[in-house]
Amino acid sequence: METPKKAKYRNTKRMKAADRKELILDIARTIIIEEGFSLFSSRYVAERCGIRLATLQYYFKTTEDLFRATFDYAIGLEAILVNKLIGDPGTDPEENLRAQIRGHIRANAHHKTNGFFYQLWAKANLDDFASMLMGEFYYNVCEQLAILLMDYNTSLTRRDANARSGMIVAFLEGSIMFTSPNSMKSTKKFKYTESMMVDTVFALAMKEY
Repeated sequence: METPKKAKYRNTKRMKAADRKELILDIARTIIIEEGFSLFSSRYVAERCGIRLATLQYYFKTTEDLFRATFDYAIGLEAILVNKLIGDPGTDPEENLRAQIRGHIRANAHHKTNGFFYQLWAKANLDDFASMLMGEFYYNVCEQLAILLMDYNTSLTRRDANARSGMIVAFLEGSIMFTSPNSMKSTKKFKYTESMMVDTVFALAMKEY
C-alpha cells in the first residue's frame, strides 16, 4: 500500500483568500480522483495543501462542508468543460440537442471527469450525503435536457420529456466505462462510438409510444 502523499508546509499568507480557497478545493478534488474517498478528510487535504488544519477549517469548518464545496467546485469545472465543448447555442433545436449530447459524451471521456464520477458513484452508494448531492446534480442535468428535447420534438409533453431525459442521462453516464481514455485508444473508434450514441439519443427523442 502506497504511503499517502504529504506536501511540505506552504506559506500561503500572501495568497488572496479566493486563491487559497481554490487551492484547497483543487487539491481536494485531485485526492478524490487519484486516491479515492478513503483518504478524504480535512486533515489530509490540509496536509496535501501544505497548510495548517486550522487554516483549512477557517474556510470549511467540517469535512462535510469541504466535501460539499469540492463537489460544487468539480461540477463547476465540469460545466465549463461541457459549455466549451458545446459552443454558443444557436437557433436550430436539433443542432443544440446534438451539441449538448456530444459535449456530455466528450466531457465524460476526460480522465478527470470520469475519475471523479467513478469515485462519487461508489461514495453515493454508501453515504446519504453524497447520494443527495448526486441526486441534485442529475436532477438539474435532466431538467436542462428535457427542455432541449421539447424544443426539438414539440409533440412531447413535459412528463414525456422528463422520462426520456432520465433514460438518456442514464445511457450517457453508463457509457463512461466505454468512452474513457483507457478504453478509447483510437480517435477513430471514439468518433464512431460517439456518432452511434448521438443517433441512439435522437431515436429515443423521436420514438412514439
